[in-house]
Amino acid sequence: MPETDFSAPAKKGWLNRTIAVAGITSTLGDFCYETTTVILPGFLAMLGIRAAALGRLIEDIADAVICIITQQPATSACLQEFD
Repeated sequence: MPETDFSAPAKKGWLNRTIAVAGITSTLGDFCYETTTVILPGFLAMLGIRAAALGRLIEDIADAVICIITQQPATSACLQEFD
């Protein structure tokens, strides 16, 4: 008759390959996002783009997206609803 081992399985630690890869990915992502935030103003200044012009462009794109989502024509009435 074969012998059966009913002992408890070996306990694994909490740091496995999935946790390690998720941690590394998160760290690299944070590094990229934070680096972009620091470098972007200097890069835009080097290109000669003023912050106000970039802000206006972003605002116009946001207004256009809102009008598309609500399926309204891009009129001043559409944009005034969301200001």
